[in-house]
Amino acid sequence: MKPEALDVLLACLRRLSEANRRWCEVAAVHLEHLMISRLADAESCLPDLERILLEISQEECLRIETTLELADILDIPSDPPPRLEEVVAALDEESGQELSSAGAPLRESLVGARSLADRIRQVAEIGLRISESVLSMTRRAATASSRPPAAYIRGGRRTAGTAVPVFQRAWSA
Repeated sequence: MKPEALDVLLACLRRLSEANRRWCEVAAVHLEHLMISRLADAESCLPDLERILLEISQEECLRIETTLELADILDIPSDPPPRLEEVVAALDEESGQELSSAGAPLRESLVGARSLADRIRQVAEIGLRISESVLSMTRRAATASSRPPAAYIRGGRRTAGTAVPVFQRAWSA
């Protein structure tokens, strides 16, 4: 007889796979906007990404609880929570195959999500470094333009248009 926890786990794995696939779709759009510097459009993707991540988090909690319940039913050690392969090995062949088949799309979507998340992080870090560089150059330019001109230039030559002219002999004394 098939345990009810197995049906719950199968449904949970399918929902997790679908949620991760949706996250990847939205993340790909977000990355595209970042790459072409449409920051407002990229920011508009964030609420969807956060909402999907919240769904994933809730499903992940349910998956862990259900896996622990199933481990208890199958007499598998539950500390740490068993991996999907351990549960599959403890089930009969048909149920194990069904559970393994439900886990495969989830693994694929997780690999894609990880790859996209890494790429988004890299692009964001590059953007941050560029922004900091531009701000630094802007600060230096603003500081230089707000200072009064020096009375003399390097080498002791007189600077034209200053209130206090400095002549070459001042440096040779």
